Order: sequence, then structure tokens, then C-alpha cells
Amino acid sequence: MATKEREKREKEKAMREEKERKKVQLAEEEKAKAKLEREEFEKKLGSVVKSNMKEVCEEVLGKKASTSTEAVTSAGEEIRRKEQESRWRSEDAATQEERMKHTEKELETLRKENEKLQSLVRDKGSGELHTLIKDNQALVYDMLALRDEVESLKRGSKRGAEVVTERSPPAEPVRGKPKSSADGQTPAEWAKMVEAYKRLRDDKDMAKRELETLCKDEQIDYVGIKKTASELAWIYTARVFGNSLKKRSLSDDDDALEDDDTSVDIAAAPTEDQTTSDTSSLEHARACDMGIPMTVANKTGRYPNSAIEVYIVATEVSTGRQGALLRNGKFVPCAEAAIRPDGFADIGIRLAGDGDTDFVLTAGLSGRVYFAINAPLCFRVVQAGDRRAFQYPAGWNSGDPNFAVLHDFIEFTFNDGMFCNTTMVDMFSIPLSIELTGEEKQTQTTGSLVPGGRDRIFSSIKALPEFSRLVVGDNLRVVAPSHGIEMGRFSASYYDAYVERVWQRYSQRDLVVTTGSRTVTGRVRGGELQFTGGVAAFRRPSTRDVLFCDGALAAPNDGRTGPVAAVLGAAFNRGTLLDQSSQPTTDPSRLYPVNDTSNHYARVMHENTTDGNAYGFAFDDVADFASYINERKPQAIKITLTPFGRDPGALTPFRRDRGAFGEILCDSFHDQRGTATEPSSEGGRNVGFIADGDWLEYRDVDFGRRAAEGVAVRVASGAPAGVSGFVDVQLDSRAAPPVASIPVQNTGGWQSWRTSSANLSSPVSGRRVVFLKFRSGQPQEFVNVRFFRFLP
Repeated sequence: MATKEREKREKEKAMREEKERKKVQLAEEEKAKAKLEREEFEKKLGSVVKSNMKEVCEEVLGKKASTSTEAVTSAGEEIRRKEQESRWRSEDAATQEERMKHTEKELETLRKENEKLQSLVRDKGSGELHTLIKDNQALVYDMLALRDEVESLKRGSKRGAEVVTERSPPAEPVRGKPKSSADGQTPAEWAKMVEAYKRLRDDKDMAKRELETLCKDEQIDYVGIKKTASELAWIYTARVFGNSLKKRSLSDDDDALEDDDTSVDIAAAPTEDQTTSDTSSLEHARACDMGIPMTVANKTGRYPNSAIEVYIVATEVSTGRQGALLRNGKFVPCAEAAIRPDGFADIGIRLAGDGDTDFVLTAGLSGRVYFAINAPLCFRVVQAGDRRAFQYPAGWNSGDPNFAVLHDFIEFTFNDGMFCNTTMVDMFSIPLSIELTGEEKQTQTTGSLVPGGRDRIFSSIKALPEFSRLVVGDNLRVVAPSHGIEMGRFSASYYDAYVERVWQRYSQRDLVVTTGSRTVTGRVRGGELQFTGGVAAFRRPSTRDVLFCDGALAAPNDGRTGPVAAVLGAAFNRGTLLDQSSQPTTDPSRLYPVNDTSNHYARVMHENTTDGNAYGFAFDDVADFASYINERKPQAIKITLTPFGRDPGALTPFRRDRGAFGEILCDSFHDQRGTATEPSSEGGRNVGFIADGDWLEYRDVDFGRRAAEGVAVRVASGAPAGVSGFVDVQLDSRAAPPVASIPVQNTGGWQSWRTSSANLSSPVSGRRVVFLKFRSGQPQEFVNVRFFRFLP
């Protein structure tokens, strides 16, 4: 029996191997056939492209261009030859090295040309030079139309000539004052360029017809055929016109060169200053199921595009990696992000010269799209556990490097569909709206403010005594009252009396809560709000718990207690628990009673949106009152910076200095390693998850004329037996010897706080950088810290 079974298994194995062998053989035959077909087509396409390229070069620069034109043609043939060789055999190391050297040489040439052009712009400040660059780019885009037509035909698109619209010919330079450029065109040469434009326009139509005929005759899907046209156009752009390329665009595209399939997009991708978006590239991304077009429209009526930068930061849903998106949709992990001279990640994208700006939003991400006006945002790359992550701006933290920057953001998750929202949960600054287009071209819009909405929001908040101090600067932003508590700008006892009245009311009657198809009842017993249906009991919430929808109102993702916590959080914020015993309240007219306790910050936000929807607190989506939209099959997304009204003034009332003898909140660090923040039982947030070797940095700590003799740190520890450590205080450098070491042992729990102190080794004065460095003989986490201060 065993022999028969073995023979059976061997026979099955042989059959599988034979099947696999035939499969491989068939694949190789198909590949060889496709290679042959593509080579034939490339020969035909190459003759069309070279012919048109050569004629245009001669029209632009006359006979003197013959050498350049031959160089262009020769370079194009060399590129194609290398591509063919790479298909005939796998490249050895020497060939790969040679190709890399060639690529680096081309990039170096382009960088030098870019620097030369940028130097002219800086030194001469000539508006005429900008005009010339813009006109050159318009002509280059018409040359790239040939590539777009090939892509369109490859996808079976019927858009035809709609892919690239015809543009007006370049304007003639001012008489008597020749324009200068990287190539030094004179008015006479510029006239030739105009003629070349007209010729190119006619040749493009002819080439289109020829390509359509070729594609129809061959009946082949030519994957990657765009290389021939786009690489020639790239050489033409760089060597003949000296096209203006920003350094950021070059650095973005360096990585793209690693992949042969994407390297050609360097020629196609528009630079950030170009005013015409590459619609074809965006449509191509959508067709390949890589992402969808994202458009940003500047309708502020106050700030030019040049004053606005976009930052797309996100987490890969599949891997958990955090990073940023380039304009073309490429995801760059945090660890690979370029760093600016000031130490922050260089991930900002300036809007196009005028009009709307197009991006590609890649699928499989969840994150934020930030906007900054008149100043860049600072994203520091930090260590978060075993990963690198961005430290996001915190407009409610006066120690944050972005505190004085006008900025705001929207949130999105693009995975099994698009889920997105505008948000005022943390703050409000820049009015934003989102328009989401679905498969049937239907659109949804959210976040739009009423006319004059931004000014009305600030004036309404200022008119509320308890909320007026939430306005930061001269209408720079208004922070949510939750963060206002942390800033000392909002009362930490605001809800206390209201919570007491709610507790009294429901100690005498039932509170009915409906979540989906489930209904549970609750009653206050023994100081807790206890529900039926297996829902966990809720202790009495603090003001902070209500505003953050956290702490006593934390919502676990369990499908039972979590949904009830969300309804309670919404009811407290909306002030509906004293007159509505059934929750949630769905009648908008009964939310936020004006003359009673409620989150009036959220009320003002809702009152100033066109549809009455806003995200004014974390659970504002209860009963569908949030500025949230979704689409299972999204086709496009548009984000609009809507009208501003009055210009926000400067941020004048604040200084970045920290008083050494006051409480310095530990979560206001400028830099850190290995730590994370979490809600503190004493209010605000503490820094936790601290182990040996972790550290925190605080700059501009001002001791004034008084000398400090000691230091105190608020600590808590739930470390296991035998695990302890020290908080070392260092000045100006992490390599400096500590001026104080504070021992830490278990305090009874991670939120069981006590203040520990130590004397300084010598008096300290002046303005210093302070480091808290954590030292332990064990690898486990051993301490949480909430604040520190120096002692006279």
C-alpha cells in the first residue's frame, strides 16, 4: 500500500513539473513574440519621431543647430540600442555600472543648466526671462503631445486631440531689448521659434494620424512604447531649450530613475512652476489603478499660488510605513525623505504658477493633506518604536516650530474606496472644502463655509467669554477648547457643573441609547453610569474627557461599549443630555443650546458651513453631522482653499522662549528619540514608553539673571520589580555630562504621579538647550514624565 501511494505521489509530482515546464515555455514564446512586435513598431515610430524632432530643431536654431540635432538623434538611437541590448540578454554588472554613469552624467548636466538659469533669474530679476521660460515650456509641452497620443492609443482611449490642448504661439520679445535666456535667443531666433511652433502644431496632427494607422495595422498593446518619444523629448528639452527644472523636482526624480518603467516620466512630469498640468499622466495613473487625480484650487482671493505649499503625509495601510507623497503619486518613506538645511523634511510642494494644481493621490494610504501659507511647515523625522515617523505640526503648542505658521489640513483614507473629511477637531485656520467625484461622475462636496464664514467664526468665538482666548494671534487660528485646556486658555472645570446635573438626572431615570440596531438603557448607580447589554460602566467624566471624547468616555473598538461611548461624547458636547433622555439627538435645532453649557466652539463651526456639517469634536460624526464624505469607486478628488475674508495678522503675543523656573510640559519637546505621548490623568499629555537611551530636547530655556540650583521632574512608573533608572539632565549637548541625575522607581502605576528633584552639580544661568536623557540597566520601559522645572 505504501509503495502504491509513493508511486501515485511521484506521478502527480511529474505531472505538475511537466505542466509548469509547459507554462514557462509558453510564457517565453509569448515574450519573444511581443519583443519582436515591439521592435518592429519602434522602428516605425522612431522614424516618425526623429523626423519631426530634427525639423523642429532646424526651425528653431537654423543651420547652427545641425550639430545639436545630430547629437539629439544620436543620443536617442543610443538609448534605444541600450534598451534592445537589455532585452536580448540580461545585463552584467559592467553594463549596469555604465548605464548608471550615463544617468548621473545626464543629471549633472541638467543640474548645471538649472543653476545657470536660476542664477539669471536671481541676478537680473527679469520678468521677461520668466516669460521666456514660460513660453519655452509651452512649446515643449506641445512636443510632448506626441507621447500623450501614444499613451492614449495604448490605453484604447478615444479622447484623441483632447489629451493636449493647442496653445497660443510664444509672444514676441520687446522691441529694442532682446530677451535673455539660458540659450541666448535673439528676437530673430525667437521669430524662428514662432514659426517652429506653427510647424510643430501641423506636424503633430500628421504624426497622430500616422501613429493611429500604425496601431490599427499592428493590433498590439505596446507597453512602454512611450520611451522612444519621451526620451527624445527629454533630450530636446534639456539641450535645446534649457528648460527650467527646480532642484526639488530633480531630487524627486532621482529615485524614479532606479526603475526603467518610470524613468521616462522625468521628461513628462511637469515642474512645480509650470502652469499646465499633465492631465494625461493623471488619467494614466487612474487607468492603471495606481491612484486618482487630486486637484488643489486656490480660491482664497488673497494669497497667490506661490505663497502656498502642500504636504501629503500618510501611512501605508498594508505595511504601516509612514511617508510623504510626491506630486506624481510616488510614496517616499520617512527614512528616505530629503532633509532641508534647517533639519526638517523637505516634502513641501508649491502650487503651480497660476490656476489649479494637479497631483496623483495613490491608493492604499491613510493620512493628511496639509496646506501652509507664507511659510513652510516643519516636519521632523523621529523614531516611533521600530519605525521612522513624521512629527506632525501642533498648532495648539506654543513650543511647536509651526506655531506661528498659517496652516491647516484635511484627512483621508484611500483603501477600499475614498473616505475623507475636513476637520476642526484640533483647530480651525484655513477654510477648506472637498469635492469627491464617483464612478458615474456624481459629486459630493463638504466643508464649504458660508460667505464671510472665516471672519464670522473668529468674531463669534471672540464674543463668547469662556471661549474668546482660544483665538491665537490676530485671527491666525482658533484652537479647540480641548487643546485650550492644555494651553491654559480654557477652563478645565467648564463642564463640571453640567456633568453633575447629568449624573443627578440619570440617577432617577433611564438614559436610552441607540447604536445601529441595538438599544441599551443606562442608570447612574454607585457613581457610575451603568448600561444593559454588556456595555461597560462609565465613570463621571471630567471637562477634558468630554472635550477630547477620551478618558472616562474612551471608545474601545469592540462594537458594544465603543458605540455607546461615542453617543455619550456627542451628547455631552452638544449639550443635549438634560432635555433628551433618548440619544443620539438627530434634530439640529435641539443641538448646542445657546444659553446652556455645550461645546460652543463646535456650534460656531456648524453655524458657518453651507450644509451645517462640521467636525467640531472627535465624535461629531454621530448622527451624520460631520463634514465627512466617502465614495467606494472614486474617480477624482478636489480640495479648494476657499475665500478668506480679512487677512490674518501676525502672531505677536507669543515668544518661543521658555521660562526655566515655570513648568515646562514634557510633550512640548523640539526633538526626541524613542518616546511617544499619551493622555495624562492630570490633564494634557505626558511623554511615555520611555526606555534606556531615549531622550527629549528643549530649546531656548531661559534662566534669566537668576541661577538655578536644582531641578524637579514630574514622573510616574509602573515598571515591574527590579526595573528602575535615572532621568539625566544635560545642557546644550547630549554628549555633555549630566548636571543632575534623578532616580526613578515604581510609583504605583503609569499614571501615579509624583515630583522628584535633585541638586545641580553647579549653578546654571543664561539661555540654554536642555536634554532629558533616560538611563537604565534594563531594556524595559521604566518611566513616564509630564513636566519639569528648575529650582532657584
